This record gives sequence, C-alpha cells and structure tokens, in this order.
Amino acid sequence: MSPGQPNAAAMSAACDVVENLPYTTDGGYGQRALIGLIALARDYTVEQEMGRVLAGLDDVAHYITRIDSPVEVRPETLAAMGPNIAAAAQLLLNPDDVDVVAYGCTSASAVLGPDAVSKAIRSVHPQARV
Repeated sequence: MSPGQPNAAAMSAACDVVENLPYTTDGGYGQRALIGLIALARDYTVEQEMGRVLAGLDDVAHYITRIDSPVEVRPETLAAMGPNIAAAAQLLLNPDDVDVVAYGCTSASAVLGPDAVSKAIRSVHPQARV
C-alpha cells in the first residue's frame, strides 16, 4: 500500500452503505417546444435576444449551434454559408426532438432564398418547422 492511499478494507467499509432514494422525474426541458438556433459565429447578440424573448414562456427551451460566418459581408460570402447550414443544424439535438429551427442570418437567408435554407435544415431535421 502506498502512503496516503486507503487500504482495501477501509474502502470496502466506506462502500457498504447503499441507499435507494425514491424519486420522480418531470418531462424535462422544452415539453411545449424545443427550438434550435443556428447563430453566426460572429454574432454576439442573437442568442441573448432569443433567451430574453423566450424567458417568459413556460416549457419552451432553446439550444444554439454556430455556423462560420464571413468577416467581409458580400453576396458571395453570404452564399458560401449555404453548404454549411446542414452541418450546423446537425449539431443541434436529436432531429426527432427539435420542433423549430431558426437560421439567424437574415442577409444570408435573402441571398440563398428561404427554400434553400429550409431544405438544408430539413435535410437534418425533417420534422422541424423552419
């Protein structure tokens, strides 16, 4: 036995107390709705704003993932985010659990078009509203 380490008998005695405590669980977070947000990597406000908007709603939970976003915003750089939307959406919760997925970039949504954004998100979360 090394100095400072308890011996096997002492460890066994410490583990002899086993107690079964009764408990119940609730339905967990987001029983009313689970909302996923794809936020821009360089956006420092949208998740705070979303938290404030949803704060008063019982049983609504939100989860956030991020997508790389350009430093220089031009139609070409916004369009370049399109192929990465599905990968970002995949980092959210289990697809069967998410009720709504929001893409937090109005400018890229305008460049890509709402159908392209919706298609990318629904490729991962087919049941979600977009």
